[in-house]
Amino acid sequence: TGMVEVCYFAASQFLSQGVPNYPTEWAGSMTVNCGPVQNAGPGTTTADVSLTKVGPAGPVATGDFVTYTFTVTNNGSEIAQEVLLYDVLEPNLTFISLTVDDGFGGNNTACFSLPDAGDPTTNPTAPGYCINASMAPGTVTTYVMTAQVANCIGDGVVITNVADIYSVSTDPDPSNDSASVSF
Repeated sequence: TGMVEVCYFAASQFLSQGVPNYPTEWAGSMTVNCGPVQNAGPGTTTADVSLTKVGPAGPVATGDFVTYTFTVTNNGSEIAQEVLLYDVLEPNLTFISLTVDDGFGGNNTACFSLPDAGDPTTNPTAPGYCINASMAPGTVTTYVMTAQVANCIGDGVVITNVADIYSVSTDPDPSNDSASVSF
């Protein structure tokens, strides 16, 4: 994998020279603003990524729409590379939609697999499989998934949804890489 770093500078100034004392010394300088580019690839960075998940508190009626909010956070001091959210809905839930807020309008995250929206008969067990290409230290990516509870499943049925995250960066605390919600 490779990474690209984009640096911003005052458009009227030459990038190689920067602007002394505006707003800080040598703003626009590649060495000050960009610094060295971090290595990329499996195991080249260490980042404690974590997952929290919020869903319906229950009880929920059959046929109701439920919303899950997944929050992925890079708690580390280095870039978290290729952070994967993996979620498989159980058979009593039908996938409706998924939105992503990664701080870049969803443009830093790609979903490669999702169940077919609203149709439990086609591709019902396809996982939600989304990758955020890179997460800067301290950043958050939020996924909001809507699903519908199946009709006629009976009273008292407990529905549990489990999600996991993975990263090619070394994660020093994998204990916070899974989250579940039951109702």
